[in-house]
Amino acid sequence: MKTEIKKYLLVACALFLGGLFTGILGIAQDSSFIRTASPAFEFPIPAPFRLQKPQFNEIFRAVNPATRLPITITVYPLKLRRSVESEYDFLRKRVMKTIMGTGICRELKPYQFEAIADFKGFPAYSFNFDCLLKGRPLTIKTNLLTITKEGKFISLFGMAFGNIDEIKRHFKQIIL
Repeated sequence: MKTEIKKYLLVACALFLGGLFTGILGIAQDSSFIRTASPAFEFPIPAPFRLQKPQFNEIFRAVNPATRLPITITVYPLKLRRSVESEYDFLRKRVMKTIMGTGICRELKPYQFEAIADFKGFPAYSFNFDCLLKGRPLTIKTNLLTITKEGKFISLFGMAFGNIDEIKRHFKQIIL
């Protein structure tokens, strides 16, 4: 009898904690990633991208099987000790430092910074740069779109060989 009660309690705890973490991180269902915790949003998973386990502080990661390049989403708290513009700049530098730390790029070349006053009702910032690969004559185009909502940043990061416009089109599909 005690063993049965322990099993039920264990299952109940697992379901409760699973629901708790699902609300925090989000869940992929019906070809969309849905986050119900603040800031809530839905991101349609673009074809041909396939879900992968998030890394580091990501809450979402999908990879294009043809190129093996990812789309990721992270959520950061907005630190009120700086202006929103300073936070965007800090985040941009942090992303560039992280990418350079991977050792895959010999150089990063920023080429577009854009403040977006109204991205679906919220302020946002778009930043593009090229990653010149070490040991190869290839360039990876990158886009970081950061949206400010409910005192947090939703950062979408994507990479592509060639044209970054397709990644940007995917990012515009987010439902806030």
